[in-house]
Parts: sequence; C-alpha cells; structure tokens
Amino acid sequence: MTDRRQPLQHVEHLTGFQNWWQVLSTAVLTIAGLAFVCGFLIVNIRLARFGVYSTGLAKAEYVLAGGLYLFLVAITAAAFHYFRRGLEQAGTLWRERRYLRATWDWLFYAFVFVSVPNYVILTASGYDDKFFLWHWRGLACVLLLASPVAYGYEFRNALFAEWPVTSGGDALSSRQQVVRAVSGLIAKGPLVSIVIHVSVYAHFIYPSLLPAFGGGHRDPLLLVVTQEGAEAAQHLVLPISKDNRLVGPVEPLWESGDELVLLVKTGQGRAAKANAVRFRRSLYVAAVNVPDDHSP
Repeated sequence: MTDRRQPLQHVEHLTGFQNWWQVLSTAVLTIAGLAFVCGFLIVNIRLARFGVYSTGLAKAEYVLAGGLYLFLVAITAAAFHYFRRGLEQAGTLWRERRYLRATWDWLFYAFVFVSVPNYVILTASGYDDKFFLWHWRGLACVLLLASPVAYGYEFRNALFAEWPVTSGGDALSSRQQVVRAVSGLIAKGPLVSIVIHVSVYAHFIYPSLLPAFGGGHRDPLLLVVTQEGAEAAQHLVLPISKDNRLVGPVEPLWESGDELVLLVKTGQGRAAKANAVRFRRSLYVAAVNVPDDHSP
C-alpha cells in the first residue's frame, strides 16, 4: 500500500524552501539598495564640497561606500546593545550593594562599546594615528556612529505611528500607505536626522578610510604627462618638474572613464584652500602612487 503523504510532505518542504529563499533574496536586495543610496549620498556630498558631482549610476563605488557605512553603524549598534545590557546588569549589582563588581562591569562594558567600533575604523583607515582612542577624533567617531541607534528607535516608533491602514473607513492600498507613512516620517524628523548623520560621516570619516574597504582616501599621484599635459599643468599652477615631464604629487579626488579630478591645495594653515581640477586622461601617459600618512 503506497503512502500518499510523501507528495504532500515534498510540497511542504518545497514551499518552505521557496519562502525562505524569497525572504533571503528580498533582504539581500533591500540591503544592497540601501547601501547604494547611502553610498551615492556619501560620495556626492564629499565631492559637492569641491564643486564636483558624480551622476553615473552604474558605479560599484556607491555600493562599497554605502556598505562600509552600514557595516560600521551595525557594528556600533551591536556594541551599544551589549553596553546597554551590561548597564542593566551593573545596575542590579549596584542595588545589591556589590559596588566594586558593578563598577568593574560598567567599565568593562564601556570599554567594549568604544573599542570594538574603534578597532574596525582603525582597520578601515589603515591604522591612521588620528583614529586611535587617545585622539579626540577616535572617540568622536564612535559616538557619531552610535547616534543612528537612537534614530533607529525613533524611526521605528514614527513608522508604526504614521503607518495608516484606513482613511475614512476605506482600506488604503499599499502604495498609499507607503506615501502617507513616509510623509509622516519626514514631518517628524528621523529621516532628516539620518541625512545629517550621513553628511557628517561623508565629511569627517569617509575621506580618511581606504578605498579597498569603501572609503574615499586616495594616495597622492605622480603623473607622467604629455607635452599638452605639461602646458595644461603650468596654466593650472600644478606642481611640475623642471623637465616638464612629471606633475605632482597631486591628490586625486575622483576618477571616471575620461578624466581625473585632482584636489589642488593652495596656502597654508587656516588660509589654505582646496580646489578641484579636472585633468583629462589623454594629458598623461602614466600615474605612480606615492603613499602618504593617510591624511584626507
């Protein structure tokens, strides 16, 4: 006698796998899309400071830059959650009058909260000295990356508060629900706060991180220029050798298929200014990296 339950079990397993695969693929596409949007904002906010924009949408740099940003925020959020749980345990010990143990636990959890994101930033920056904890910027970066945790709670609360299901007794479509929810979020402010946070990250952290990890740091270059390139460098007041063959070292800001955007600094101290210069690739025949101290 045959068992008629086998086809039904097979269908149930297949349906479960399809649901799991659908959830996984949706999550991956959502994270990739969010990384692309964040990266597009980060890169263009950085370039806009010097009057340059990157409008090309098919760029892997956007996903890489946004992915690094989301990873840093996620690591900091996880460390902050661990720190919060530690504070609760330390509070319980304090109420039990175990003051020494409570103080030790509080210091340990605080150290973990600060040191874990800081180590990730140090690694992504190539161990840049100014990101060590004893430098004010190292601690400031950790606190900056921790701020979206509060925005996350605010965003979640605002989303559920603003998500409408009916209007005047009539059920709303999914599209209408999304439009009204986003409008409510913009009115409440979390989205504005997140954009401000991305802008601060783009100006103060992204330029010091290595491009291999999704950062905006670029090593200075020495350009072997053509005769036309040497004339252009002289007109642009770029540093050029006596034989008019080498230009640099110059700091690259952005590159595309047909041009290289250079960051030219003039003046010293507080009077120093940085201007972006577009240099066509046809004006030079070779470029040599000159490693520096990871200064932006």
